[in-house]
Amino acid sequence: MSEATRAENVAPKPYDLEAHYQELEQKITAAGIPADLGRVRAAFECADRAHSGQKRRDGSPYVSHCIAAAIITAEMGKAAQAEALYAYLTEQVRYDFRYYSQPGEMPYSATTAYGALHDYLAICGGYAQAFQMLLQQAEIPCITVSGKMGGENHMWVLAQVDGQWLYFDPTSDRGRADYGFQYFGVGEDALFRYTWDREGARSLTEALFP
Repeated sequence: MSEATRAENVAPKPYDLEAHYQELEQKITAAGIPADLGRVRAAFECADRAHSGQKRRDGSPYVSHCIAAAIITAEMGKAAQAEALYAYLTEQVRYDFRYYSQPGEMPYSATTAYGALHDYLAICGGYAQAFQMLLQQAEIPCITVSGKMGGENHMWVLAQVDGQWLYFDPTSDRGRADYGFQYFGVGEDALFRYTWDREGARSLTEALFP
């Protein structure tokens, strides 16, 4: 075997970004996800342009990671999707402690989904609304719930996952992905430090998602 042939046999194949994207479309179609593939393609092309020239450690285009994550998500059930979104939020977003120490310095955005998803800095309202927005993108019915935790104003989420209405508190679970979540997909009884209008929350879900 010549050196040229040997080199050809051991050389890694160039990464085929388009083929990887086509795999994503096939997964979406096979999973029966009602997605507009034209918009998916447009988002892919936008991300590819935005990260043009950027490479991952293995030499593949940066956007390949986004596609891989989307492929995994397309194969997940709703519970797994919710957990993946919850883990992302609780690991990436920091709590804005200016709420306690310098409330006048804390921007309003910290109370919104924008603060959580754009600035990665939020308080409970930002965490809850961001999780609600992410769940809505996954077509998981959900609402935010306002009340108190330990006597302090608080906001969390009530979502229907695999036919069950369960509670989620990403603020209280921030930084806990490696240790186990305490408030992911729990029933009312697990929220013993929380007070809220339970009947009102149930009635709202019935009205919005009959």
